[in-house]
Amino acid sequence: MRFDPRVALNYAAAISRPRKVGSRVDEQVAQEIEERLHGWGYEVERQPFTFSMASESYLKLFILSCALLVVALLIWHDRVMAVLLVLLVALFMPLNRRVQSAALERNGRGLKWGQRYATSNLIATHPERNEAKSKDALPHLFLVAHYDSKSQHLPLVARITLFMLAISAGLILVALTLLDVSTVLYLPIGLLALATAIPLLFLDVGNNSPGAIDNASSVGLVLHLAEVLAQRADWQDKLHLTILIPSAEEMTLMGSVAYVTAHAEMLRDQERTGGLYVLNFDGIGVDGDLYYVGRSHRPQNSDKISLLTRLQTACAELQLPLKRFGFVGALFDHIPFAKRGFDAISLIAIGRASRSVHTPADSIDQLHVRGFDQAGRVALRVIDQIIGEKS
Repeated sequence: MRFDPRVALNYAAAISRPRKVGSRVDEQVAQEIEERLHGWGYEVERQPFTFSMASESYLKLFILSCALLVVALLIWHDRVMAVLLVLLVALFMPLNRRVQSAALERNGRGLKWGQRYATSNLIATHPERNEAKSKDALPHLFLVAHYDSKSQHLPLVARITLFMLAISAGLILVALTLLDVSTVLYLPIGLLALATAIPLLFLDVGNNSPGAIDNASSVGLVLHLAEVLAQRADWQDKLHLTILIPSAEEMTLMGSVAYVTAHAEMLRDQERTGGLYVLNFDGIGVDGDLYYVGRSHRPQNSDKISLLTRLQTACAELQLPLKRFGFVGALFDHIPFAKRGFDAISLIAIGRASRSVHTPADSIDQLHVRGFDQAGRVALRVIDQIIGEKS
């Protein structure tokens, strides 16, 4: 069976309906995905997990704390306050990882801030392939795409812009304070930091988006890749393949956090034995160019080619442009893997239709075969690179 982007688009269209975690529709969609994978011969494991929205509460506390420090800077121009603001920003990600981990319930215990949810990740492997090579030191490839959706009144572009402006204005204010630079722009810069940060305290999360682009398109792509690979024998005995369909990505990546937390040792073993690649897809089903998010970590073995290099090589061979997504603050499911030091990258597509993400307009009418075609061909070329080295 050859890869057909129209088939991937049809799989995406079949699950394009509001499916926020906790809506019950998310469970229906998970069941549909599971049934397709079973039909192609995959074993599908459910990883149930329960979590609280502690990360959301922590984010609001962080924004509020930064805003108060900015106000203090505007009043007193104090260098200590400036240093505290820099320290707070620097500690955000390390503390956020701790909060995310604590928000996962284990034996009924966890950080129970905000609303609590129960959902499941889907983990699929092909038993015939895995039994044949279970003891071999072969590369491990994860194809990842989250299946939940959400809606928000504030558009995605506006949220990213506000976040970038708040960070930039805050850092400029800190620099002016530490360098004791007197300028009439001091007050306007501080007010800009406040004006762009405050709206981020009131981000709503609803269930009014069909989520066709984000992220039914990527699930449809990964499903069709799984279907094609189930009928190919050339990767047998050359590659360990895992199809990971996480939930709760739209709730601060809690699905991928749950997976990495539960399987950290296994992932470390996979990395040591044959090498580990995690390729996440997000919003690929649009008429736009491909972008990558993240950076590959230095391989432990000098002969291991990084995933980013493989993606760049694949795109060059296919004569497809591959650009770097440079916005700070956007969340993708490769991040929990990358934070543990694993070689993980997200592949996304950006076009005019991407502006409809997280809105009711993110419907199947926005999907375009070009996005599926590009991402599918690149993924298969990466797989061919990996198995070609084992021939």
